[in-house]
Amino acid sequence: MSSKFSLSYIAGFASIVFLSLYLLLGFSLINDDDIFAGQAVCGAGPQPPSFFSSDFISLSLKNDVAGKATISGNVNVSKATYDALGLRDHPLKLRLEPLPLKFSSISPFFEEIELGAWSLNFEGAHNNAYAELKPKVISLYGEPSNFPFENYRYGYKPVLYFETAQGTKDLAFKYAFTIVQLSSFFVPSVAQSTEDYMDSSKSSLVTSDDTRTYSPDECAINIKRSFSFQFMVVLLTLFLFFPVIYSLFRTDKQPAVDVIATVVSVAAIRMFLIGPVEEFQFYKIDFVFGLAIVLSATMPLILYIWQGKTAPTNGS
Repeated sequence: MSSKFSLSYIAGFASIVFLSLYLLLGFSLINDDDIFAGQAVCGAGPQPPSFFSSDFISLSLKNDVAGKATISGNVNVSKATYDALGLRDHPLKLRLEPLPLKFSSISPFFEEIELGAWSLNFEGAHNNAYAELKPKVISLYGEPSNFPFENYRYGYKPVLYFETAQGTKDLAFKYAFTIVQLSSFFVPSVAQSTEDYMDSSKSSLVTSDDTRTYSPDECAINIKRSFSFQFMVVLLTLFLFFPVIYSLFRTDKQPAVDVIATVVSVAAIRMFLIGPVEEFQFYKIDFVFGLAIVLSATMPLILYIWQGKTAPTNGS
């Protein structure tokens, strides 16, 4: 009797702590607009007085509701550059040259970004021309199976070019910058050097001389989940084990009801946090979800064996 009372006391205290932590998280989300900051700026653009009359590449990295990352933006040139390069007759193209992720591996393939039609503003105050980049879905490099503790990376150098009779001609623009606008569940940070972005290597062939600072036209971004989101995932995952805890104290054992309640909770919470299972992509946290279901089904049977009783039938 005393052991059951002690167990009830511990479970009640743990429930109070759980409720307090969840209310604290909600209070923080409501009163702090920056707790889910998902924005960053990589590179630098021209100063405001001569912003639109300068030559620059402006990129935007975003993610949609489905979690897919998309890159878009625009290219701006002055009238002098537009005429000197003959952009009316030479279609301009943009490629993103990926930055290496490891010292010993080959960089991924280029990302080709299409440009739309030029909008000419030669009669206006800025005397410029600009073209929008067609949005393109890109792949972030990381391990999604480590949800919600996964880390992603994406690094590149934007290069404008056009085709000539002699071959490809790359253009050197002084300004290239990226505005990162991810959802509030992600925290992006700009890596300043290869040491901050690339995987560490134990090879003796890699020395400190191989590390370097990224140039202004290179952009290396590290992305991770915000602590608040990770905290919320942990709390919701712990919530799935409440039916198992209830079974320790209920005198009327109904394992079928507990299993159904747990299955419905797991399906709802997984859909809310991750989404449906697609292409047999499973995450490490799926083991925890499955464990909640297995315990809700087996714990009543284990308790009856431990108490020296026969297993109950459904509803008895």
